[in-house]
Amino acid sequence: MRLNEILNNAPSYDILYNINAYHDMDKSMARKLITLTAMEKKERNALKQDDFKNILVYKRKIMKEEELERFLSECISEGLLSKTGDKLQINFNTSGVEVTIDMSFSADELFQENAVEQSLPDRMLDTITSSGVATKRETLDRMKKQLPELQYIDNTVRLGSLMNDLFINYDEIKKEIAKNLKDLISQN
Repeated sequence: MRLNEILNNAPSYDILYNINAYHDMDKSMARKLITLTAMEKKERNALKQDDFKNILVYKRKIMKEEELERFLSECISEGLLSKTGDKLQINFNTSGVEVTIDMSFSADELFQENAVEQSLPDRMLDTITSSGVATKRETLDRMKKQLPELQYIDNTVRLGSLMNDLFINYDEIKKEIAKNLKDLISQN
């Protein structure tokens, strides 16, 4: 169930927060695969293509080598990774991504056409819960208590305020919001 449906009070700005943004790759699954690689690699800022190959292809046997090539090129084109020389840098906050030990995956799921990305408020809620500071229920209860004072404020702003109060780093999310605002303004 989506956060906007749970609270059922704040407006939904699909274009601004990419709630219904369609892609050729499931970005949520891609974030999990990138995070999995980063967790197993000691130098997270110095990931190389070979690290992805060793972990995702050989060690975990999650994908084939041909799929890895497509995966990395899609991640770079979608902005999840950036390439400098032979190094790949992660462009999102991995601490907010939940990766289970028994994560199952198929290339069809990852590269499905018209994959819908998880909304920004839902990803922010996941970041809060994965930080261990508050559970999903506690976060939603706290947001409901804010409703009377912030009834005209969007859920993303409420969650950002809550993340600030809980001292949770969400710099990458702020950059994404700023990028979405810039894209929205340039469309008009």
